[in-house]
Amino acid sequence: MLMILLFQRLGIIMILAFLLVNNGYFRQLIVERSKREKLALIIIFGIFVIISNLTGIEIRGDKSLIEHPILTTISHSDSLANTRTLVITTASLVGGPLVGTIVGIIGGIHRFFQGNFSGLFYIFSSALVGYVSGRLGDYFKGIKL
Repeated sequence: MLMILLFQRLGIIMILAFLLVNNGYFRQLIVERSKREKLALIIIFGIFVIISNLTGIEIRGDKSLIEHPILTTISHSDSLANTRTLVITTASLVGGPLVGTIVGIIGGIHRFFQGNFSGLFYIFSSALVGYVSGRLGDYFKGIKL
């Protein structure tokens, strides 16, 4: 059941990404990577990562799933399944390590304010995911296969 719900959430993100990719302005952002373009990518993917947190699925301590239209707060004993890491990784691969790290920090801070016992962990782990996936993406873009 959880997989089906997460695939629904992923579908929302994919539709938004598809609409962006078919936009000429967004294509220019991906190619140029100047400071202005990086800022625009941070704003776009920052919105995506917040949407990902808000559309997550709450998992109660007794393993029951609670589906909210918009999830603003989570109790300390519950957890959240969402697509935040996917958005951060995509931002990193498209915009590089700086964009990924900042989007990760945005997602982590937003997740922290949603609540939970390990909220600070999300800030550091999300930033680390953004940085590492951005560095790996840049490394593999340089390799000719």
